[in-house]
Amino acid sequence: MTAITIVGLLYMVSSRLRDIGWPQYLLWLLLAPVFLPRFFAIPLPTLAIQGITFFFYGALLVLAFIPGEDASPPARYKLAQPTPVKRRPGQFGRLGTQ
Repeated sequence: MTAITIVGLLYMVSSRLRDIGWPQYLLWLLLAPVFLPRFFAIPLPTLAIQGITFFFYGALLVLAFIPGEDASPPARYKLAQPTPVKRRPGQFGRLGTQ
């Protein structure tokens, strides 16, 4: 993985954790098993590497299906109702004109 990919993954997982309302230290619990063997060049068997990969993608999948703190849109974004305008019969155009 390139550094850009790693930074992107860190940003996405951290923003998802923030959206859910979970503490940010969980980011390191999710990503440490994935990145520590690579950073410190720890030789692992192929089965362990595949297990770590499945754990990582499974954790991302679980995070994707957990709803955020407030799934409903806030009330301040509701559209205002138009104000009724009184017009004389046959009046077109701006209101202030005769």
